[in-house]
Amino acid sequence: MNAGFNFAATKRLTIFGDAYYVYSEEDYDRPYLGSIDASDNPWSEFDVSDYSDLQSYEFRVSGGFTYNLKENLTVQVKATYADFDEDEYYMQDRDADVVYVTAGVKWNF
Repeated sequence: MNAGFNFAATKRLTIFGDAYYVYSEEDYDRPYLGSIDASDNPWSEFDVSDYSDLQSYEFRVSGGFTYNLKENLTVQVKATYADFDEDEYYMQDRDADVVYVTAGVKWNF
């Protein structure tokens, strides 16, 4: 899901924001290897289905502004908050809350 806005507050100032949320769920069952002898089957020793039940989500919200200093010179500042969660220990346990700010100058010629 994704939503955003872009609002021209004045001739020089534009305010913007966006947010999105992604949820993912995966499940994998033991593969069927019909004609392979059980002693030659690499999947027979452990149940891979436990390792394949994955759930993760990502939520991110950003906002900022652009300001035209001159006709060809623009400044932009943007702040973002992101929350990631993937609690499977064998998938490196990617779980974090992050805040970062970016700023830039754009010159049109």
